[in-house]
Amino acid sequence: MTEVAAVPDETEVLAPEDPTSATEPAEAFPSVPQRIRAWGQRVNARLTDDPGAAFEAAVSVLAVVLGTALVLATLHPRRLWQDTTPTGATWGPTCGARAT
Repeated sequence: MTEVAAVPDETEVLAPEDPTSATEPAEAFPSVPQRIRAWGQRVNARLTDDPGAAFEAAVSVLAVVLGTALVLATLHPRRLWQDTTPTGATWGPTCGARAT
C-alpha cells in the first residue's frame, strides 16, 4: 500500500521569505589560515571532550609506522627496483630444463 504525502497548506507554500536574508551579503569563503585555525580548534575541542582519543590516535599512528617499517625491512627497499629474476618464473634452458 502506497502512502500519499499531505499537500501543504496554501499559507505554507506562499509564506514570504525573511526580508533581512536577501539584504545581507553572503559570507566569503574562509581563507586558508582561518580554515587551519578552525580545524585546530575542532581538534582541540574533540581531544578535550575525550582525552582517550589522543592516546588512541597515538597508538594508531605507532601501529602504522611499525607495520610500514616491518614491511620495508622485509622487502629490502634497495632491492625492490633492481633488475633481478622474479621468483617462480621459468626462464628456459638456463633453469635446468632441456630445450626440445
